[in-house]
Amino acid sequence: MDHLHPRIPVAKDFRTKLRGLAFRDREDAGPGLLLRRCASVHTFGMRFALDVYFLDAEGAVISVRRAVPPRRIIWQRGSSAVLEIPADPEGESSPPPALRSACSPNEKR
Repeated sequence: MDHLHPRIPVAKDFRTKLRGLAFRDREDAGPGLLLRRCASVHTFGMRFALDVYFLDAEGAVISVRRAVPPRRIIWQRGSSAVLEIPADPEGESSPPPALRSACSPNEKR
């Protein structure tokens, strides 16, 4: 799954996974963060909305949640990893090319 996008960092330890992109400004969040072995995320401490991609063991998108606001907990049964990407303020965000799937926003496969 590390091949999804070369610029997206991978959370390597518990502390990094727990913090995620919280307490950062949008400019400091970079292209996002991949959380392996993960089926849920929280947005407590977030300063901006997130687009959240739940991935299966092969890295395919099984669910997408767009523009998740701060102070939420979301999960997806069957997810093996979660990709957090800062949501576009105008709502026009799109996933990196490697994540394109038949799954439309806020739907499950």
